[in-house]
Amino acid sequence: MRLVGTRWRRFIWRAIGLNSIVHLRRLPTGARAPRESRPPDVAADRESLLATFKARVDEFETVFAVSWRETPTKRMTHPYFGMISLRQSIAMSEVHLRHHAGFLRAAASPAEGGGAPRRVAAL
Repeated sequence: MRLVGTRWRRFIWRAIGLNSIVHLRRLPTGARAPRESRPPDVAADRESLLATFKARVDEFETVFAVSWRETPTKRMTHPYFGMISLRQSIAMSEVHLRHHAGFLRAAASPAEGGGAPRRVAAL
């Protein structure tokens, strides 16, 4: 994945954003997903999307477990923060998933005017 922004901006984003995510356990507001990681909109039924999601979660868990066991000092490139550790990446994933789970709860709650979206992003 390509790096986004200038070196100086990534330094600021890392100082504020990564620390906010890893230590405060919350996502900074206003950041968009990099273009390469945004899935296209597709019309699909819930069951097929859930099956795809579960398969990708299983694949992620397998790859992450192998990396953690065999090369725990491995680092990965994050488009906004540059090089991050496996520990930082899993902390970011946890906070990010909790963030999106809040949207799902709100969308599923009829009391809040939510409802299942008609079009969803492909996984």
